[in-house]
Amino acid sequence: MFIDINFLIYNKACKEQIDLFANVFPNGAETTPLNLRFARKEGLKIVWLEQFIPFDCRPEYEEQIMEIHPSQVMANLENTLSWALSKTNENTRTN
Repeated sequence: MFIDINFLIYNKACKEQIDLFANVFPNGAETTPLNLRFARKEGLKIVWLEQFIPFDCRPEYEEQIMEIHPSQVMANLENTLSWALSKTNENTRTN
């Protein structure tokens, strides 16, 4: 998946992370293991991106995360599930 500043702005990333991303990846970046590793090292919060990863791309993404830090896979899964449950609860309350 390719991420650029427009993607972050469109999806309402916080200003701090947009500015940091612009410094780290001024031309945007693919979500490769190398880029994800570098992004984490530079302080980017890559877990936030998970909400935008299409379901059919999740296995590849999880494999890339596993290369970076195996224990992060469980934390990422927990965060993603929490986010999905919160969205489900929001939809239930509004319907």
